[in-house]
Amino acid sequence: MKAKMCAVMRGGLLMAGWLQAGSIGPPALACPGAVSLQWYIDQGATGCMIGGFTYADFQFAVQPESTASTVAASAVTVQSAASPTVLGMRFFSPGFQVSGSDWAGYWLSYSIDPPPVIIRGFEDEYWGAEAVGSPPPIIRGDDGDQMALTMVGGLGSIIVSTDLCVGGLFTGGGGSLACPGAWMTLSVYETPSGSQFVDTTLFPALVNTVGVRHSIVLDGGGPGGYASFWALDNRAFVVPEPAAWLLGGCGLLGLLLLRRRAA
Repeated sequence: MKAKMCAVMRGGLLMAGWLQAGSIGPPALACPGAVSLQWYIDQGATGCMIGGFTYADFQFAVQPESTASTVAASAVTVQSAASPTVLGMRFFSPGFQVSGSDWAGYWLSYSIDPPPVIIRGFEDEYWGAEAVGSPPPIIRGDDGDQMALTMVGGLGSIIVSTDLCVGGLFTGGGGSLACPGAWMTLSVYETPSGSQFVDTTLFPALVNTVGVRHSIVLDGGGPGGYASFWALDNRAFVVPEPAAWLLGGCGLLGLLLLRRRAA
Protein backbone atom coordinates (compact mmCIF):
# COMPACT_ATOMS: atom_id res chain seq x y z
CA MET A 1 0.00 0.00 0.00
CA LYS A 2 2.79 2.41 0.95
CA ALA A 3 4.67 1.54 -2.23
CA LYS A 4 1.56 2.29 -4.32
CA MET A 5 1.07 5.64 -2.55
CA CYS A 6 4.68 6.57 -3.22
CA ALA A 7 4.31 5.63 -6.87
CA VAL A 8 1.31 7.91 -7.21
CA MET A 9 3.05 10.73 -5.31
CA ARG A 10 6.22 10.27 -7.34
CA GLY A 11 4.33 10.57 -10.62
CA GLY A 12 2.40 13.64 -9.48
CA LEU A 13 5.44 15.38 -8.03
CA LEU A 14 7.55 14.70 -11.07
CA MET A 15 4.81 16.17 -13.26
CA ALA A 16 4.58 19.20 -10.96
CA GLY A 17 8.35 19.70 -11.11
CA TRP A 18 8.24 19.33 -14.89
CA LEU A 19 5.55 21.98 -15.21
CA GLN A 20 7.39 24.30 -12.82
CA ALA A 21 10.40 24.30 -15.10
CA GLY A 22 8.58 26.57 -17.52
CA SER A 23 9.92 24.68 -20.53
CA ILE A 24 10.15 21.14 -21.87
CA GLY A 25 13.32 19.99 -23.56
CA PRO A 26 16.62 18.19 -23.11
CA PRO A 27 18.49 18.89 -19.86
CA ALA A 28 21.14 21.60 -20.05
CA LEU A 29 24.85 20.93 -19.55
CA ALA A 30 26.61 21.95 -16.34
CA CYS A 31 27.93 25.51 -16.50
CA PRO A 32 31.74 25.50 -16.83
CA GLY A 33 33.98 26.91 -14.13
CA ALA A 34 35.20 29.97 -16.05
CA VAL A 35 34.37 30.90 -19.64
CA SER A 36 33.51 34.05 -21.56
CA LEU A 37 30.12 35.69 -21.38
CA GLN A 38 29.87 35.07 -25.12
CA TRP A 39 29.83 31.30 -24.40
CA TYR A 40 26.78 31.79 -22.18
CA ILE A 41 25.08 33.91 -24.83
CA ASP A 42 25.70 31.20 -27.42
CA GLN A 43 23.79 28.64 -25.29
CA GLY A 44 20.57 30.58 -25.96
CA ALA A 45 17.37 29.31 -24.37
CA THR A 46 18.93 25.95 -23.44
CA GLY A 47 21.46 27.56 -21.10
CA CYS A 48 23.42 25.54 -18.55
CA MET A 49 22.97 24.22 -15.01
CA ILE A 50 24.34 25.56 -11.72
CA GLY A 51 23.36 23.39 -8.76
CA GLY A 52 20.03 22.36 -10.27
CA PHE A 53 19.19 25.79 -11.74
CA THR A 54 18.96 26.47 -15.44
CA TYR A 55 20.68 29.77 -16.27
CA ALA A 56 19.70 30.78 -19.79
CA ASP A 57 18.86 33.55 -22.27
CA PHE A 58 22.00 35.61 -21.59
CA GLN A 59 22.12 38.95 -23.38
CA PHE A 60 24.73 41.70 -23.32
CA ALA A 61 24.53 45.07 -25.05
CA VAL A 62 26.20 48.48 -24.93
CA GLN A 63 23.90 51.35 -24.04
CA PRO A 64 23.75 53.55 -27.15
CA GLU A 65 24.78 56.84 -25.51
CA SER A 66 28.15 55.44 -24.38
CA THR A 67 31.16 57.57 -25.36
CA ALA A 68 34.06 55.47 -24.01
CA SER A 69 35.64 52.39 -25.57
CA THR A 70 33.44 49.49 -24.54
CA VAL A 71 33.93 45.83 -23.66
CA ALA A 72 32.76 42.94 -25.86
CA ALA A 73 30.99 39.92 -24.38
CA SER A 74 33.99 37.78 -25.39
CA ALA A 75 36.18 39.89 -23.05
CA VAL A 76 33.98 39.34 -19.98
CA THR A 77 34.77 36.24 -17.92
CA VAL A 78 31.99 34.43 -16.07
CA GLN A 79 32.62 32.15 -13.10
CA SER A 80 30.01 30.03 -11.34
CA ALA A 81 29.84 28.36 -7.94
CA ALA A 82 27.28 26.41 -5.91
CA SER A 83 26.57 25.33 -2.34
CA PRO A 84 23.45 23.60 -0.93
CA THR A 85 21.75 26.94 -0.25
CA VAL A 86 23.54 29.53 -2.43
CA LEU A 87 24.31 29.69 -6.14
CA GLY A 88 26.80 32.28 -7.35
CA MET A 89 27.83 33.88 -10.62
CA ARG A 90 30.64 36.40 -11.15
CA PHE A 91 31.16 38.73 -14.13
CA PHE A 92 34.53 40.46 -14.48
CA SER A 93 36.77 42.12 -17.04
CA PRO A 94 39.79 44.47 -16.94
CA GLY A 95 38.07 46.46 -19.69
CA PHE A 96 35.37 47.91 -17.43
CA GLN A 97 36.97 51.36 -17.07
CA VAL A 98 36.47 54.96 -18.18
CA SER A 99 38.20 58.30 -17.56
CA GLY A 100 37.70 62.02 -18.05
CA SER A 101 34.38 63.05 -19.52
CA ASP A 102 33.63 59.62 -21.04
CA TRP A 103 31.08 57.14 -19.77
CA ALA A 104 30.06 53.62 -20.71
CA GLY A 105 26.83 51.76 -20.04
CA TYR A 106 25.87 48.11 -20.49
CA TRP A 107 22.76 45.94 -20.29
CA LEU A 108 23.37 42.43 -18.97
CA SER A 109 20.43 40.07 -18.52
CA TYR A 110 19.61 36.38 -18.03
CA SER A 111 16.92 34.11 -16.63
CA ILE A 112 16.83 31.47 -13.88
CA ASP A 113 14.38 28.57 -14.22
CA PRO A 114 15.21 25.87 -11.70
CA PRO A 115 13.51 22.60 -10.79
CA PRO A 116 13.77 20.92 -8.28
CA VAL A 117 14.78 23.78 -5.97
CA ILE A 118 13.11 27.08 -5.22
CA ILE A 119 14.50 30.60 -4.82
CA ARG A 120 13.99 32.73 -1.73
CA GLY A 121 16.22 35.73 -2.41
CA PHE A 122 18.90 37.42 -4.49
CA GLU A 123 22.04 39.45 -3.83
CA ASP A 124 24.39 41.72 -5.80
CA GLU A 125 27.93 42.51 -4.72
CA TYR A 126 30.08 45.04 -6.51
CA TRP A 127 33.89 44.96 -6.37
CA GLY A 128 35.66 48.14 -7.41
CA ALA A 129 38.91 46.16 -7.50
CA GLU A 130 40.21 42.74 -6.56
CA ALA A 131 40.13 42.35 -2.78
CA VAL A 132 43.29 42.76 -0.74
CA GLY A 133 45.26 39.50 -0.47
CA SER A 134 43.49 37.24 -2.95
CA PRO A 135 40.36 37.15 -5.09
CA PRO A 136 37.33 36.73 -2.83
CA PRO A 137 35.23 33.57 -3.26
CA ILE A 138 31.90 34.03 -4.98
CA ILE A 139 30.15 32.22 -2.11
CA ARG A 140 31.36 32.82 1.43
CA GLY A 141 29.98 32.99 4.93
CA ASP A 142 31.29 36.35 6.11
CA ASP A 143 31.28 39.58 4.12
CA GLY A 144 33.53 41.22 6.72
CA ASP A 145 36.66 39.23 5.91
CA GLN A 146 37.26 40.93 2.55
CA MET A 147 37.91 44.54 1.58
CA ALA A 148 37.14 46.09 -1.80
CA LEU A 149 39.56 48.79 -2.94
CA THR A 150 38.15 52.12 -4.09
CA MET A 151 38.52 52.46 -7.83
CA VAL A 152 36.83 55.78 -8.59
CA GLY A 153 38.53 59.18 -8.53
CA GLY A 154 37.49 62.80 -8.87
CA LEU A 155 33.80 62.83 -9.75
CA GLY A 156 33.93 59.31 -11.22
CA SER A 157 31.18 56.86 -10.35
CA ILE A 158 29.93 53.32 -10.92
CA ILE A 159 26.26 52.41 -10.53
CA VAL A 160 24.78 48.94 -11.05
CA SER A 161 20.99 48.87 -10.95
CA THR A 162 19.50 45.36 -11.01
CA ASP A 163 15.88 44.75 -11.92
CA LEU A 164 14.42 41.37 -10.90
CA CYS A 165 11.26 39.83 -12.31
CA VAL A 166 10.35 37.57 -9.37
CA GLY A 167 8.19 34.61 -10.29
CA GLY A 168 8.35 35.38 -14.02
CA LEU A 169 10.65 36.46 -16.84
CA PHE A 170 11.06 39.87 -18.44
CA THR A 171 9.50 40.35 -21.86
CA GLY A 172 10.00 43.13 -24.39
CA GLY A 173 12.85 45.62 -24.19
CA GLY A 174 13.69 49.26 -23.62
CA GLY A 175 10.67 51.26 -22.47
CA SER A 176 8.32 48.35 -23.17
CA LEU A 177 10.00 45.96 -20.73
CA ALA A 178 7.31 44.00 -18.86
CA CYS A 179 7.34 41.57 -15.92
CA PRO A 180 4.47 39.12 -15.27
CA GLY A 181 5.69 38.60 -11.68
CA ALA A 182 6.76 40.97 -8.89
CA TRP A 183 9.22 43.69 -9.94
CA MET A 184 12.06 44.28 -7.45
CA THR A 185 15.23 46.37 -7.74
CA LEU A 186 18.70 46.17 -6.18
CA SER A 187 21.42 48.82 -6.38
CA VAL A 188 25.17 48.75 -5.74
CA TYR A 189 27.28 51.83 -6.40
CA GLU A 190 30.40 53.85 -5.71
CA THR A 191 30.04 57.59 -6.16
CA PRO A 192 31.59 60.76 -4.70
CA SER A 193 28.63 60.99 -2.31
CA GLY A 194 28.89 57.44 -0.96
CA SER A 195 29.00 53.73 -1.72
CA GLN A 196 27.01 50.54 -1.25
CA PHE A 197 28.91 47.40 -2.18
CA VAL A 198 26.22 44.83 -1.31
CA ASP A 199 22.44 44.85 -1.73
CA THR A 200 20.22 41.92 -0.78
CA THR A 201 16.51 41.18 -1.02
CA LEU A 202 14.34 38.29 0.18
CA PHE A 203 11.31 37.59 -1.97
CA PRO A 204 7.77 37.89 -0.56
CA ALA A 205 7.20 34.24 -1.49
CA LEU A 206 9.25 31.25 -2.67
CA VAL A 207 9.47 31.20 -6.46
CA ASN A 208 11.10 29.00 -9.09
CA THR A 209 11.64 31.56 -11.87
CA VAL A 210 13.51 34.87 -11.83
CA GLY A 211 14.46 37.26 -14.62
CA VAL A 212 17.61 39.33 -13.99
CA ARG A 213 18.57 42.54 -15.79
CA HIS A 214 21.60 44.66 -14.84
CA SER A 215 22.19 48.24 -15.94
CA ILE A 216 25.92 48.91 -15.46
CA VAL A 217 27.08 52.54 -15.83
CA LEU A 218 30.65 53.82 -15.43
CA ASP A 219 31.15 57.60 -15.57
CA GLY A 220 34.51 59.39 -15.50
CA GLY A 221 32.77 62.50 -14.18
CA GLY A 222 34.93 65.05 -16.00
CA PRO A 223 38.60 66.11 -16.22
CA GLY A 224 40.80 64.13 -13.82
CA GLY A 225 38.03 61.67 -12.98
CA TYR A 226 38.04 57.92 -13.55
CA ALA A 227 36.13 54.75 -12.70
CA SER A 228 37.26 51.13 -12.94
CA PHE A 229 35.06 48.07 -12.44
CA TRP A 230 36.57 44.70 -11.36
CA ALA A 231 33.64 42.36 -10.78
CA LEU A 232 29.94 41.96 -10.10
CA ASP A 233 28.79 38.93 -8.10
CA ASN A 234 25.24 37.59 -8.18
CA ARG A 235 23.98 35.15 -5.56
CA ALA A 236 20.64 33.34 -5.53
CA PHE A 237 19.50 31.96 -2.17
CA VAL A 238 17.66 28.66 -2.44
CA VAL A 239 15.93 26.05 -0.31
CA PRO A 240 15.26 22.39 -1.22
CA GLU A 241 11.83 21.90 -2.77
CA PRO A 242 9.53 19.85 -0.47
CA ALA A 243 8.81 17.55 -3.41
CA ALA A 244 12.47 16.63 -3.56
CA TRP A 245 12.40 15.52 0.08
CA LEU A 246 9.22 13.47 -0.49
CA LEU A 247 10.72 11.77 -3.52
CA GLY A 248 13.86 10.99 -1.55
CA GLY A 249 11.78 9.45 1.27
CA CYS A 250 9.85 7.28 -1.20
CA GLY A 251 13.13 6.15 -2.73
CA LEU A 252 14.44 5.02 0.66
CA LEU A 253 11.17 3.23 1.39
CA GLY A 254 11.43 1.42 -1.95
CA LEU A 255 14.97 0.24 -1.15
CA LEU A 256 13.83 -1.12 2.23
CA LEU A 257 10.94 -3.02 0.60
CA LEU A 258 13.28 -4.53 -2.00
CA ARG A 259 15.69 -5.67 0.71
CA ARG A 260 12.84 -7.30 2.69
CA ARG A 261 11.66 -9.17 -0.38
CA ALA A 262 15.20 -10.30 -1.17
CA ALA A 263 15.56 -11.58 2.37
